[in-house]
This record gives sequence, structure tokens and C-alpha cells, in this order.
Amino acid sequence: MEPISHDDRLILQLIERLTRVETKLDTMMEVLERSNARVMAMDDDLKCLADRVSKVEADACRANDRIDDSKAMVVKVGTVTSTAIGLLINALGIYLSHR
Repeated sequence: MEPISHDDRLILQLIERLTRVETKLDTMMEVLERSNARVMAMDDDLKCLADRVSKVEADACRANDRIDDSKAMVVKVGTVTSTAIGLLINALGIYLSHR
């Protein structure tokens, strides 16, 4: 058996180092893939949350519209009531003046 030359020994060391680097890179790739899966899941969760926020905003707008309608109805009822009271006072004044 021939002794291993210095160059061959360096080549073998380089192969060993490259193998370790490859193993580390494989491990890093697995970690990155898991991280990517988590990020994608979080992105889906954020999209779902954004959809829910949009729905709540739409519901709030509808509620505000109903409140505005109710306020307008109160104003109308107040106006009608005020007019009716005014008419009753006038009628009472006319009645009392003819009595």
C-alpha cells in the first residue's frame, strides 16, 4: 500500500469539510423551510384577520347608517310633535277667546 501523498491528504480533508458544510446547509435549509411554512401560516392568519376587520368595519358602517336614520326620525317626530303642540295651543287660544 502506497503512502497517501500530501495533496491527497489535503483533498480528503477538503472533502470532509465540504461534507460537513453540506450537512450544515441541509440543516439550515430544513430550518428555513419550516420557518417559511410558519410565515405562510401567519400570512394566512393575517389575511383572515384582515377579512374579519373588514366585515366588522362594514357592520359598523351599517350600524352608523341606522343610527343616522334613527336620529333623522327623532328630528321628524320632534318637528311633528312641536307642530301639533303649536296647533293645540293656537286652538286653545281661539277657543278661550271665543268663550
